[in-house]
Amino acid sequence: MITFAICGVWHGEGWTYLTWGLLFGFYLTYANWTEKVSKNIRKRFHIKKTATLYIIYKVTMTFLLVSFAWIFFRANSLTEALLIIKRIFTTAGMPFYESPANLIYSIFGILVLLFADFKQEYFRSSILLLYNRHSYIRIGTIVSMIVVILLIGVYDGGQFIYFQF
Repeated sequence: MITFAICGVWHGEGWTYLTWGLLFGFYLTYANWTEKVSKNIRKRFHIKKTATLYIIYKVTMTFLLVSFAWIFFRANSLTEALLIIKRIFTTAGMPFYESPANLIYSIFGILVLLFADFKQEYFRSSILLLYNRHSYIRIGTIVSMIVVILLIGVYDGGQFIYFQF
């Protein structure tokens, strides 16, 4: 917990960064303390560590917990972080997106990443477009990626988060 608290404070000053670090410390501590219980539950219900549904469950839980912790990292204050969490679980107010186009681009990007991850995980022997033996396919893929970046890129001059420190 101390290590993660220090990591939180290292990333920035304020209670939000400390909370962010402590959340990760809590996650790791909880996982270590309940490892035996988890093993007993898996054994009782005959769940293998390599079972597809179990892996999906672990990945989903990790994603949700990490995403939850990042709320504190990006919020300007603990009050704002708690407001964001409240808005996640209630239907009051508008969703946190600037425009429907940004939401569509985000969903598209997530689907592309999921597809790429699925392809790499289950079809390793198949040829990826960037490593295709035909140069016109490789170049076409690179050009397509550049066009997509130019079309949906962010050009408002916002700084990378670590430039603040």
